Amino acid sequence: MGILDADPESQAKWWAQAFNRQCQGALEELTFLAPWTLLTAFPNRLSDLRGIDKIPTLRELARLEVEWLPAIEARPARTQPPRKPVVG
Repeated sequence: MGILDADPESQAKWWAQAFNRQCQGALEELTFLAPWTLLTAFPNRLSDLRGIDKIPTLRELARLEVEWLPAIEARPARTQPPRKPVVG
């Protein structure tokens, strides 16, 4: 905002700051309503499931448990390192 710093009372600076506040507010609202947007990208371990890459119809959505659950349960369990106890 180098050019806007020349005149601290300028209308352009006021609008730029108002726009910045509005963007910050929208970002805060988005992260409140959709906190998963803060998560890092998840590995694409389910990409081989049929239809995972499209938005399902209600009928398809109702069948997902029947179609996908056996395939997911048949996968080998992912080993996780043991958690360290929290000392408070």
